[in-house]
Amino acid sequence: CRTINRLTSCAASAVAVGLGHDLRVLPQDSGVPAPSTGAYLLRSTSWPHQNGYLLEKETVNTWFQLSRIPTASQTQLDLSVAEHIRFANGALVLGLAMASPTALPRASEDWRPSLVWRAENTTTTDYKFFAHFLDSDGRKYAQADPLALPGRYWRAGETVFSELDFKIVEGLPGDGSLFIRLGMYDQHGNVPVLDQAGVPLGEHATIQVHGGGKPAWAFAESLVLDKIDMASEQQQGPPLVMTATWHAREAGLKKTQLRWRMVTQAGKTAFETLTDIAPHAGVGVLLAPAFVTAEYDLRIPTDIRPGTYRLELHLIAQAGHALGNPFSAAIQITSRNRNFDLPPMQNNLDATFADQIKMVGYDLEHSNGTLTPVLHWQALGQIPADYKYFVHAWSETEVVAQADAMPDSYRYPTSWWAPHEVFSDTVTVYFDASLPAEITLKVGLYLPDGDRIPITDRDGNTVPSMTLELGQVHLSR
Repeated sequence: CRTINRLTSCAASAVAVGLGHDLRVLPQDSGVPAPSTGAYLLRSTSWPHQNGYLLEKETVNTWFQLSRIPTASQTQLDLSVAEHIRFANGALVLGLAMASPTALPRASEDWRPSLVWRAENTTTTDYKFFAHFLDSDGRKYAQADPLALPGRYWRAGETVFSELDFKIVEGLPGDGSLFIRLGMYDQHGNVPVLDQAGVPLGEHATIQVHGGGKPAWAFAESLVLDKIDMASEQQQGPPLVMTATWHAREAGLKKTQLRWRMVTQAGKTAFETLTDIAPHAGVGVLLAPAFVTAEYDLRIPTDIRPGTYRLELHLIAQAGHALGNPFSAAIQITSRNRNFDLPPMQNNLDATFADQIKMVGYDLEHSNGTLTPVLHWQALGQIPADYKYFVHAWSETEVVAQADAMPDSYRYPTSWWAPHEVFSDTVTVYFDASLPAEITLKVGLYLPDGDRIPITDRDGNTVPSMTLELGQVHLSR
């Protein structure tokens, strides 16, 4: 029950005693719980507005209104969250329920969608939501800060409706993307948002509530490409990165995939791959209706021929056939200056790293407190990862100086290299006067997560330490 005055509280208590129900007397700005066994909401008939999700409203003795609260199985979301928003306190946001799914916000009017969430555990803390109503540029047009639910009333697994009372100011655009930026907080600060693995993502999440205008493409009634951002021109080397916003209108998109294809002007396929619609969401089914934004890194060949291509995007059903006609856009691939000839070098090594990269050899200079090796690498094929290298200066059992980076100071990652390309990278290792005169220089490659890459020497022997020793260096003073 939601208390408006003492009379309402007493009446609610009398109903609870008479019927034997679990009574919860709620503050005016509180969310409303929906137990799985069903519940009713009793409040004054003078309550200023109606909640669209309530069922079977009935006036009692002209003073009170009795409404049935829908259970979780009876709740029809007008806007789902494609990937449920998880807060560290156990709140799980499911989506929005509205009085009418077409009742979208308008300037200078009130808009009261109900946030539907679930309490995954119990708590004694009183949390509040903050909800900012924004456009695509981050401009705020309204804000709501309702109490989530009094802490003593949280029940594990129970659904809760929290009304977001937005008073929209003037200037809200008539079209374009609109969002709700959502978070939770208590007296100690904001509650972190977690990913599927429980890793903190930040202090708020975003729910898109309106599309950008005219959709970019409609594949089927169930899925519309609302917007796609991609470059019209790209140089050889890096992956093709794009962001797409989808409007999933119906459920049932399980195992539906996207087929990306780059086609030459002569009609030949130069690249093709399959991805999930939301590859980083960690969910097998897109909930609907919902807006879903996903980023795609298409690992096109690093040596793809320069020229104009037609990028095609097909929606592929579970049975393997395409749904609807493909979306297409033109993209220009430009050339990159590359070297495929080995330079002369002081020291030849011919060591191979994971059968992907060969360290052909190196040059070495040292003076004025700096050690400057030039590492000569050659790609043996398409390199699947962005490896980092380390150059360590050892004195007996201790590393006394070092440098760690990606090639060309992170400007030319190994995954951008073309097969058989030769790249010479200059590394600078700084040392001071306390460094011993005799050091041993060692080199290795590793993944950004820290795992080193296996090495095979020129004779085909595995290097157990996964560290390539370049030899001893005498530092002149």
